[in-house]
Amino acid sequence: MKKYLCALTALLMVMALLTGCMGTPVVVDDCTCSTEPTNTVPTEPTTEPVVPTEGAVKTGLSVITTATGSTSATAEEEGAVTFDNTLVAVTVDDDGVITSCIIDSIPATVSFDDSGAITSDYLEPVITKNELGADYGMVSWGGAIAEWDSQVAALANYAVGKTVTELKMGAIDETGKAPEGSDLASSATIYLGGFVSAIERAVNEATHLGAQAGDEIRLVTLNKLSSSTNATDEAEGCIQLDGDIAVVTYKDDIITSCIIDSVQ
Repeated sequence: MKKYLCALTALLMVMALLTGCMGTPVVVDDCTCSTEPTNTVPTEPTTEPVVPTEGAVKTGLSVITTATGSTSATAEEEGAVTFDNTLVAVTVDDDGVITSCIIDSIPATVSFDDSGAITSDYLEPVITKNELGADYGMVSWGGAIAEWDSQVAALANYAVGKTVTELKMGAIDETGKAPEGSDLASSATIYLGGFVSAIERAVNEATHLGAQAGDEIRLVTLNKLSSSTNATDEAEGCIQLDGDIAVVTYKDDIITSCIIDSVQ
């Protein structure tokens, strides 16, 4: 009997808000992170951004999941399922001005042979690129000007005080990268177009849940691959990533808004 190994496609499920959180959860569609630039007009803002310091703000979460880097196994070479989940949390005021922004990603790769047996350690912890920090290796292995977490933090910081339109005009050129010679280009040389699209989605999905201007924001995840199974003569195998995601805003240790989502 032939054995197969299937990779679960990403299914984004919106879960109930934590007890005490106000409002309704953000609904996130299933989509892939764009590899095309989202804007072609590189224009730097002419004035310093103005970030609101008071009033209610909306909380938003964007989750964009792909497994497009996956490969099939052959008799000569192992295959791999490669997940990449881009996460963006924002707060935004009623004028569309971004007041805070966090970008992160859940990466995971699991290898398997042509018999459907998993050959990598799928029981080890799955941590985000921000948690990996320097261990992600862009500087040590690729000679990048800064590690991944530092580069996306530069974009997130750049987004604060801007509307999505202003962000798209100044953050990327026709290649999807920071415009040559810009302040952002000195801190971020990776492709930014997909992250800008994810920020835009988070802003568009943001709703009033109780957050106020000036509240702190946090984005956290708990991830595992342990539900994956090897193929047998009786059943297909499966490589599965489970990720629980939460964005919270808080002030003086009191949660002011909360969104929970899940990737499976």
